[in-house]
Amino acid sequence: MIQILKANLIRLFKNWLYLGGLVVAAVLTYYISRADMELFVLHHINHNECMKLISGAVYAFIAIFVPVFEGTEFSDGTIRNKFIMGHSADEFYLAHLLTSFVMMAVMEAVWFVSGLLAGAQVDADLLAFALMTAFAMFSFCAFMTFLQMVIRTTAACAGTGVVLFYALFFMGLIGNYLFSFQGDKMFTKILLFILNASPVGEWFLHSYLGSSEPNDFGYTMSYGLVPHLILCIVFAALFTIIGIRSLKRKDLK
Repeated sequence: MIQILKANLIRLFKNWLYLGGLVVAAVLTYYISRADMELFVLHHINHNECMKLISGAVYAFIAIFVPVFEGTEFSDGTIRNKFIMGHSADEFYLAHLLTSFVMMAVMEAVWFVSGLLAGAQVDADLLAFALMTAFAMFSFCAFMTFLQMVIRTTAACAGTGVVLFYALFFMGLIGNYLFSFQGDKMFTKILLFILNASPVGEWFLHSYLGSSEPNDFGYTMSYGLVPHLILCIVFAALFTIIGIRSLKRKDLK
């Protein structure tokens, strides 16, 4: 597994799409996190809130980049060569999963540093949000790796990942609007429960797009940091186990 992981990391940090994504992430985060700029209605929120807001762009990048990066293993037949050389499905899958984790960790580090350079202040709330975001993205990386190993078609995998994420995104926007005005209604509670049952739900509520505070009806959907971390770990483990079993059933030699 170490051999595959090393090869993947070398390929990752030579990938022009990834390096370009890091530059775009740095510039975009710095620009958006400057709270005194005149950008739509964002000029009236502070640096930390702007920084939280732009963190959602990383999910879109993960949904596109993971299938593009890992899809080459199937398209050029590299995966067959690795199995012929004696590597197991477990080694192959876990090496790619760890590669996606490294990819995400560097991307979030760029996001965090760029936000601080733009004027964001380190406090307990921002650190908790950064930790929450990291675990949510780890879980999302595990999901996208699973999706790529199952679908194997890069375009279909990327499209599915983007659609699923933004389906939750818009569900959150609608649910948050209804939550503000009729949070005691069963439909609103069900909508927000579906959103929050995913690893990105708690992130959404703290990203300035949603609300983690009780509404006028005394109802809140935020379940806290620790349950969120546990949920992300469970989701990542579940998708990893299913993904490895699915890969083992495929005849790739």
